[in-house]
Amino acid sequence: MPFMRKRHQTRWRQNRRALVHRLMEVRKLLAPMPIGGQNQFLNLPKGSLSGLTPVQALRRGLVARVMTAAHGHLER
Repeated sequence: MPFMRKRHQTRWRQNRRALVHRLMEVRKLLAPMPIGGQNQFLNLPKGSLSGLTPVQALRRGLVARVMTAAHGHLER
């Protein structure tokens, strides 16, 4: 069992790094907005993401859809 636990922890760390990298990409795109507006975009559900928050969508690997939503949010 210790081996399984270690493998799970390694996968969790890799997923976390990927999420952080994806969040940095979205924040870079939203850079002209104030931090409060960026946080609001990332943490509120979006209809264009089927009711998911952008953070939840990034965890599910929907990077292209989140980037499209970020472009749309920035243009408003």
